[in-house]
Amino acid sequence: MKLIKQEKISTQISDQYIWNFTVPENGVYVVSILARCKNWLQNYKRLFNDDDLAVQIDNDLFAEIKGKMREFTSPGSWNGNEIKGEAKNVLFLLPFKTGTHRIKFWVDVQPILEEIKIYKIDESEIDLMASNIFISSKFVDIISKNLKIERLEVKAEAEANSNLEIKIDGRTEKNTNYKRFEKWYWYGQELKGKSKDYIMPYVWSGDMHSIQMSGQGNPKIESIKLKINLEKIVYSSGFVKLYKDVVIRDDVNLRLDHTDESESLLMLRDGEKVEILDEKVVGRYIENLSEIWHEVIVRGIKGYVLSSYVEIDGQEREKIIDLIKEKSNQYGVDANLMLAIASQESHFKPFAKSTTGPMGIFQLSEDTRKRFGVEDPYDFYQSVAGGVQNYKDIERRTQVRGDILIKRLTAWHDGPTGTIKKINNRTFNYDKLSAETKKFIKNVTANLEKKDWYHIISLPIVIIFFASSLLISNMQEKIIVRSQEASVVKYDVLMNYKPEVNTYKNTSNYSSIFDFRKDESKDYLSYSPNVFFDEGSDQVIFLDSDKKVVGKIDPQVLNLDKVLGVTEEMKTSGWTDATHIGSVVLENPENVFYFSAINSYGCGANNCHWALYRFDAQKDNLKLINEEIFGQIMGLHLSPDLNHLAVVSGSTGGVCSDNDDLDIFNTTTFAKQEINQFNEEDKYGSIILVNFTWKKNNEVEFNVNYFKCPESDYLNTKWSYSIDTKEAKKLSSEIIYREL
Repeated sequence: MKLIKQEKISTQISDQYIWNFTVPENGVYVVSILARCKNWLQNYKRLFNDDDLAVQIDNDLFAEIKGKMREFTSPGSWNGNEIKGEAKNVLFLLPFKTGTHRIKFWVDVQPILEEIKIYKIDESEIDLMASNIFISSKFVDIISKNLKIERLEVKAEAEANSNLEIKIDGRTEKNTNYKRFEKWYWYGQELKGKSKDYIMPYVWSGDMHSIQMSGQGNPKIESIKLKINLEKIVYSSGFVKLYKDVVIRDDVNLRLDHTDESESLLMLRDGEKVEILDEKVVGRYIENLSEIWHEVIVRGIKGYVLSSYVEIDGQEREKIIDLIKEKSNQYGVDANLMLAIASQESHFKPFAKSTTGPMGIFQLSEDTRKRFGVEDPYDFYQSVAGGVQNYKDIERRTQVRGDILIKRLTAWHDGPTGTIKKINNRTFNYDKLSAETKKFIKNVTANLEKKDWYHIISLPIVIIFFASSLLISNMQEKIIVRSQEASVVKYDVLMNYKPEVNTYKNTSNYSSIFDFRKDESKDYLSYSPNVFFDEGSDQVIFLDSDKKVVGKIDPQVLNLDKVLGVTEEMKTSGWTDATHIGSVVLENPENVFYFSAINSYGCGANNCHWALYRFDAQKDNLKLINEEIFGQIMGLHLSPDLNHLAVVSGSTGGVCSDNDDLDIFNTTTFAKQEINQFNEEDKYGSIILVNFTWKKNNEVEFNVNYFKCPESDYLNTKWSYSIDTKEAKKLSSEIIYREL
């Protein structure tokens, strides 16, 4: 690695502190930042508030902002209550294009910024410890984005009075030798000064990933070796995102040129991942949307998509909403009002443009942008800050009585100078406002009452996931889990099934809004067994194989808010809370049900986190098995002795980017084994697990199909896994040629 720039700062910094740097050529760089933050007790002179620090590099903010809650705890940030005044190193491994880049620091109280270094990575295999980047071995974070990390090896040592923890993507890698001290992968009492290696068993392919290491005492990190694929670098990426408040359709065109009149190259579905080559290409203006197009690569084809149909990583609607809340709190403005205005002005689209010239999220005019220092109207951080300050200025200048909100919204829409003059002269007359202004006021007040800022975020992507899964599987068969094994039921049998007498007949509610199989059948209760939420009785209903009700529970006992980590602030963010039960249900032995559940807060922009439960209807006993099954559960399989439960789950990153996971739980202790060795074929876009079977009580076999769009052929492999040895073996591998 080559040092490009270094600056020792060693001073307290304030909010929005900016540090610029220039890179001489396109490539992969390391941004190394060293800082200190005090905890609440050390900050007794500052009313016992701890220091917090987060970093924004260009448009990527490596932390979450939740209104007033600016106590940053996410990977890549500094939290004073965690590091207690000690130094913490954070390294960002990022691809940069030639030119000037900006680091902005988000600050709470007064952290100390010690040093910033910029390195250029020229070799694919590097040891971060060999370059003297790190000052501390006690608190270290490494963040990568849009890079393929093919190998990670960490070597560290710990004396008897020292320990070191390592988290990969927020998950602690456990020390399996010491259950009580399992969080310490490097446990000093075990090592007594000796070294131990950690080797990551899988590959990072793009997106954002994190390594977090924190210790007690004085652990020593000896080496952090990475193998990075430098052959194909993605500088920016995003997803096709078709919000129904922007476009009422399920697909958009990839165009040959930046105009809607050019040739259509592909039809892009909601949720499909794209590589961004150029964010701001000025092209043909699309009415009420934008003139900015993105040059992208999708499925290996280069073309253009209108910016209104794409969310660039780091510029998602959710992040924009959080930023508006934070800035509103900072300037003392009603956050819901600013969200209502932004929803009406641009639908939270950073590249929105009016036919009359205003641009960005808050559609700021040129005069307003100049007044509040908005240099780039399409930089959503600048647009949000300028918009909130603009409304705060209108508030300050309109301290009057009577229809004050209408008058302020008029000043926003028609311009403050003329409107405020009419207000002060008492000549303001609502009836004389233009039809356009009245419509703006009406829509903003309706948005304010509705407070539906998120609209639809997760459902289209989940539905696409199942649609793509159907293409991979046989279109004429559906897999329905009954007991230990999954039975194959012909589709026409399901359509013609009629419930028998004395069975549950309330067919007004589906078991799960995510269950495409039940949505397509006339009688979703023909599935046996079944667990579903009945809105009429406000209870979770359990049906046995004879379709008789054998159990009922109040959904409150699922405790989904606590299980899924729902905060009070999330409850006021615009979601409508609801309980949903997963479509795959297992009953074995009789009247003992395995099922999954979620509420509206469990889903993010791409996938959902489900809670897995076991309910004994005879004993009326409910147990939480696991609180974080990522993606939809596709199969539940009990071992012949009923001592282990295998869970197949699937997640999606967009069309032809589906990945299945396999976990095995002990049904007594609920201890989990994650089987991820079959993810070695990282060059494929989709990894689908099929044909799962228990060969013995402690051994399973399954097949994995590896797909790559747009190719029709796929690689089929057969695997075995031993619960006792925790080893997976590849038994066979073949290319399957398909004629479409």
